[in-house]
Amino acid sequence: MFTVDTVSAASDLEKEIIFHEPHYYRGDVSDYMIRSTQSRVKNRGLSFPAHHTPDIKRGDIIIESDLSKKERKLPLQARRGKGEMNLPCTKDCF
Repeated sequence: MFTVDTVSAASDLEKEIIFHEPHYYRGDVSDYMIRSTQSRVKNRGLSFPAHHTPDIKRGDIIIESDLSKKERKLPLQARRGKGEMNLPCTKDCF
């Protein structure tokens, strides 16, 4: 269990995905991200505009924007933000 504080730009849809959708473990974990594709499947056709795309730290919760696959991801390593992954929370999430 951990605490998540969302940024003001986080959409209601992103909050729904973060707080109410179970994480669907794909089984193809890389050294960089744990992917959960159910948000992409369930919300097909809905918009996820890019809004808060800072550099990414281990433990953040990411919701990819329309510029990418619209998946929820948990980063395992830090990386530079590229403007395609929204970070809807304000601090390390785990």
